[in-house]
Amino acid sequence: MPFRTFMAGRSASPVTAIIAVLIAIYATLALVVGWGLRVDLLVRNPTADAAMVPATAFCFVLSAGAILGALAQNRYMVRTLTAAILVISAVTSFGQISGWTDATGLLFIQVAESERMAPVTAVGFLFVTYAINRLRNGRTFAVQAISALGLSSAIGVAVLAISDVTGLINGWFLSGVSVQTAALFSILFFALSWTGVAPADDTDRLAF
Repeated sequence: MPFRTFMAGRSASPVTAIIAVLIAIYATLALVVGWGLRVDLLVRNPTADAAMVPATAFCFVLSAGAILGALAQNRYMVRTLTAAILVISAVTSFGQISGWTDATGLLFIQVAESERMAPVTAVGFLFVTYAINRLRNGRTFAVQAISALGLSSAIGVAVLAISDVTGLINGWFLSGVSVQTAALFSILFFALSWTGVAPADDTDRLAF
């Protein structure tokens, strides 16, 4: 694969790229080890029923790849991966609303009634895809604004998930969100918030 220079100007940060890679690694481990080998600690809060389902973990892998694509100014990669995220979120949401919950049917559907992609998770990925596309276009102010909103919201949801009170606050919108999902969203939005902080001279040394 040929090397590509990360986004020129002041919109690239090595922190964003490094965190994106770490997110991809964790989400992949959640898929392979968490669900494949049934290591629940990677996907589930021991004190709650909610889990980070395979569809959510896969969307985090795609999100990380899309961020790297945006930093590399790879328009095709960004559009393909963000479109895949939106399709997975939409199909999952439709499946849950329609009652299509067969775990053996598709990766997209929740594993059990208490294990699903929460509506707030689907909305979170909607914001993520928008922010990544803004990043590719060099609109760092929009990215940072969305990141600030997303980071603060994700931290709040993480606190509620740790306390296992998400179902009490709003049973429809927050129910089913796991601590792992909220934590990864927090880290993802934190990574995006670093766009625009790299000095112009530093971007010349960032390669992909």
